[in-house]
Amino acid sequence: MSAASLLLAIALLAPQESEIAGRALPILDVAGEVQGDPVDLSPHLRRVRVFELFAAEDESAFATGLPLLRSLAQKHAKDPRVQVFGIASGVNDGPSDNAMRAKLASGRFYFPVLRDHLGNVAKLTALGGKVGTPRTLVVDRAGIVRWHGIVQSPESVAAVEQAVGEAIAAFYVEPSAKYPCVATAE
Repeated sequence: MSAASLLLAIALLAPQESEIAGRALPILDVAGEVQGDPVDLSPHLRRVRVFELFAAEDESAFATGLPLLRSLAQKHAKDPRVQVFGIASGVNDGPSDNAMRAKLASGRFYFPVLRDHLGNVAKLTALGGKVGTPRTLVVDRAGIVRWHGIVQSPESVAAVEQAVGEAIAAFYVEPSAKYPCVATAE
């Protein structure tokens, strides 16, 4: 194995936290639910959000990011502070909504999934200069991205779970340097 191949392998196994962590998430404008309850994407919602941006035809999302979302959705099902969902791209070239529903059901992915009929997932997947799907994001209740990257290793799964845990733990804390916009208990 060459040194370049080894460096690439190490980079692919490392958690993929991006430079947009710590920045506000742009306003999401996505139309159409494929399955599940409607998802309010308003920035004022004040919930911890965990979501996967994925291409509807991308098998890697169904093997990595979506199973993590399923686990997080089950773990936080009764926690109103946490919102878990997916956003699928593939406006014209992906499977139909019915085919997506069947594929999601076969993988037991029962959390809400939106279909980006407006083509905005492409803009979101380029956040931080990293283009492509799948991308997992953890956003705190203030709308600040706490983790953004590709879930592809046990380390990245642990990093997402840690970011979710920290965002939940900070839900009712006083504002600080790490969580400057969080509100105290209402």
